Amino acid sequence: MNFTRAYWSKTYLKPSNLRSYTILFLMQLLISFSSCKKTEDFYLEGNAPEAPFDLQIDTFDLSLQTETYTSRTNKLGNDLLGTYVDPVFGRSTANVYTRLALSQFNPSFTTASVCDSVMLYIRLDKNTFSGNLQDVQNWKIYELEEAPQTGISYFSDAKFATKGAAIGTFSKNLNPADSLLRIEISKDFGRRFFTQDKNVFSSNASFINFLQGIAILPDSNGVSKGKGAVVLTELTNAASRLVLFYDTSKSLSMRFDNDLRVNTYSQNLNNTEAGNALNHFSGKAYMQSIAGLRVHATIPGFDTFTRSKNIAVHKAELIFTKLDSAGDPENSKQPGKVLLNVRAGDGGNTNSSVAADWSEKDKSYHILISRYMQFLANNNRSNKDFVDYGYNLIVTPDAPVSPNRAIINAGKSENKPKLIITYTKLAE
Repeated sequence: MNFTRAYWSKTYLKPSNLRSYTILFLMQLLISFSSCKKTEDFYLEGNAPEAPFDLQIDTFDLSLQTETYTSRTNKLGNDLLGTYVDPVFGRSTANVYTRLALSQFNPSFTTASVCDSVMLYIRLDKNTFSGNLQDVQNWKIYELEEAPQTGISYFSDAKFATKGAAIGTFSKNLNPADSLLRIEISKDFGRRFFTQDKNVFSSNASFINFLQGIAILPDSNGVSKGKGAVVLTELTNAASRLVLFYDTSKSLSMRFDNDLRVNTYSQNLNNTEAGNALNHFSGKAYMQSIAGLRVHATIPGFDTFTRSKNIAVHKAELIFTKLDSAGDPENSKQPGKVLLNVRAGDGGNTNSSVAADWSEKDKSYHILISRYMQFLANNNRSNKDFVDYGYNLIVTPDAPVSPNRAIINAGKSENKPKLIITYTKLAE
């Protein structure tokens, strides 16, 4: 175990007062555990250093490993789209599969109607992207053979079958001056609407039998290292839609279905810096939302420490510091928020988690987990078979959705990852 220790005391406790203070603190601890947990109070409040307890501080080094993982990606607030070959993380591609819903029913077209055009509009948030928006993107639009279904959770590696040839293509850069993409769709696709029974357009339940949905698939072939971009889309925005224009002045609009939309990611980590760090300890750890790279963090020695001491935790803080690199083109685009999940025995997440915002001041993420550290301390002492599987640190999959990534210092330098715990040693 590698830790440093500092001690101080504001007031020395008399033996006669020790029992009273201990009972008072444990009552406060019980109230804290039974109260409603908010993300920002995943720690014990009160009992700060000025409280009348002999306080001790220990610092533990963390061990970090990079892992791949999948996350649920249907029902996201927004979706990522595009392909980018990151110099550190390799090739990442974000696709969208979505149902479409009619914005109005019972259109007036007939079998004699003329298709003027079909346009796909996609609203972009160009403040949220990785790569270079000026690089040319090559996207293909397909009709879905099968659509996302209600009541099913879809993850970032989901796949959906498509029908035949592409019904539309986009081969341009993502012009920073224009936040609304316009993609022309085949008129042959539009003419099919005119030959359908009128009942098809009387409800969305009927419409889905005609059109399962569409897939927007960026083509990653030919994109070289450092080229391309992944950008945040706003498909729930009213401006994002598929529109059939017909008979000179008429139109039929279809919106993206909020609940039946899936964002999928694919990645090629071969011969990349991030890929070479997978599943072993190194001086760096890598987090990325696209295709899913996470950090598995453990606290070596904490179990031995808490089995040898009966402690009351006042504050426990995890600190993960980002590695700054002037040569990294994405260095300034770290995720604004990360999520720490308590890890389950199968490597997945438990229901205990806490979010942390980026701190520009010290280029770190600070996560307060005092309540959970008290839980660990208690279980380590009372149950010799108790196992702490560590934590999964990820880029938040939603709120906000972000293509950004981070390289975390996992070495033994001054800014190494650590747990700082402030506690009082109680009687055995």
